[in-house]
Amino acid sequence: MLPEEAPQEHLTELARGARWVKVIAGFPPMVDGMPSGPPGLTYHTEAVETMVAAVHAAGGRVAAHVTSDVVSQLVRAGVDSIEHGTALDESALRLMAQTGTAWIPTLCAVLNVPETAPEAARQRAADYRDRLRELLPLACRLGVPILAGTDTAGTVAQEVALLAEHGLEPFEALVAATAAGYQLMEQSFDRPGQPVTLVTYQNDPWEDLTPLSSPSAILIDGVRVR
Repeated sequence: MLPEEAPQEHLTELARGARWVKVIAGFPPMVDGMPSGPPGLTYHTEAVETMVAAVHAAGGRVAAHVTSDVVSQLVRAGVDSIEHGTALDESALRLMAQTGTAWIPTLCAVLNVPETAPEAARQRAADYRDRLRELLPLACRLGVPILAGTDTAGTVAQEVALLAEHGLEPFEALVAATAAGYQLMEQSFDRPGQPVTLVTYQNDPWEDLTPLSSPSAILIDGVRVR
């Protein structure tokens, strides 16, 4: 897709009050519900640059779904976050650190490969687990914002546990589910005059993440939902 052919639906949604636009920058061919080959690019980089500039001009931000080795191109195009990023490498992480681009690994989704999946898919997941134990601590050391996002699988508590299992310290994994998200959304924990949103636990989760799956109370905008 050429820049002048970039879809305009994002501007319509932003005009309706949306703050974020997600671009599917690459998606693998699927066979029986499983990825069966390398992902292909959905848009030319120039089209992404055009879209990002328009979204930023309208006050919005852009999240890029990507599972191929074009992360650096997308970061240079100005996207604000990388979703999945299963082909990330050190050079891409260093570029993301320079630009402040966030990484949402969505481990609940990308590591959720059933035993009935083809051997190639299971091996890719195993290899990625090994790489994550290097990539996640490196991203944290470089200052790349890491967020806990589940995509369509799992829970936030499970995502935090997976982040810790694959290289982050428990404190760092908790930050990915709390302060990092607020910062990316340009919000603050301290909002004078605004209803409180918080989660409480019987036991301290800072050292042991187990209590995350059993909150004592949940308040959203001042309303107790649990």
